Amino acid sequence: MDRLYDASAFFNLLARSDQYGHFLGQAVLDLTQYELGNAVSKKYKGDLALMLKLFDECVDILDHMRVIGMEGMERDVLVTASSTGLTFYDSAYIAAAERHGLVLVTDDAEMSEAARRRGISTIASAEV
Repeated sequence: MDRLYDASAFFNLLARSDQYGHFLGQAVLDLTQYELGNAVSKKYKGDLALMLKLFDECVDILDHMRVIGMEGMERDVLVTASSTGLTFYDSAYIAAAERHGLVLVTDDAEMSEAARRRGISTIASAEV
């Protein structure tokens, strides 16, 4: 099963495991790296050494994943955001999963429900 990981599921899986094989060959969006940097800096604020260590792990894992760019999806993302009431960021994951036929891995219940209403399969990180 080919999966698209949103940043929240990626971050939660990173925190729960030292085994990262479930990420290999799977997909993320090009914006995921920025979201992960934000999550790491917020959660571990004040501990630069730990922030750098965790972010380096993220980057190493991302190097073994398929990175999907936003190019050509901008309008679809905006339409998705308008129809679901989700943020542009969250809607990008839904639009990409739909366009590429991927299962969306997210721990965001609202995003998961919006994706399911569009016929996109979703799973939570706990199910990976």
